[in-house]
Amino acid sequence: MLDLISHIELAQLAERHRRDLVEHTEKSYVGWTDGTTKIAKFFESPTDTEGVRVRLPEGTIACASRERLVKISPEEFVSRAHDQVARYVDEQHRVAALKRQEIETRHRQRLEGAGFIYKGVRQRTAELRWTHCYSCKSLLTNATELECASCGWILCKCGACGCGYVRA
Repeated sequence: MLDLISHIELAQLAERHRRDLVEHTEKSYVGWTDGTTKIAKFFESPTDTEGVRVRLPEGTIACASRERLVKISPEEFVSRAHDQVARYVDEQHRVAALKRQEIETRHRQRLEGAGFIYKGVRQRTAELRWTHCYSCKSLLTNATELECASCGWILCKCGACGCGYVRA
């Protein structure tokens, strides 16, 4: 997936070179038309009499059958890219919220099972820290993980925090 900046740059290049942006209907790549070829070994289909050269964003050229290409306006292309990026960001937020909820649930169950009062969780409040879980040995950082509101330790995905730690 191209990022939004690459989509915008591709649309600008196509306009600058006065070329049509095209999208392949089956392979989903997008580029701009760059002439045709009569060299049969590059044809996409054995029934083709010529192939349309499509310059791709990374600089390579693909050869496609004319009937498998559809024109797309630069505005529509950038709009699609924007929508694609927005869907990706929304999905990442949804996954992060589910992960947070799952960790909170495990943390609550672990503390209540050990007889502690659950006081909740919080985002990082101190400087960036790295450590490991005493229970499952996973690497932890408070850059991405939650902290226990009671002890301040970084929460592990297994639910462990400093409240249940016993020094050996």
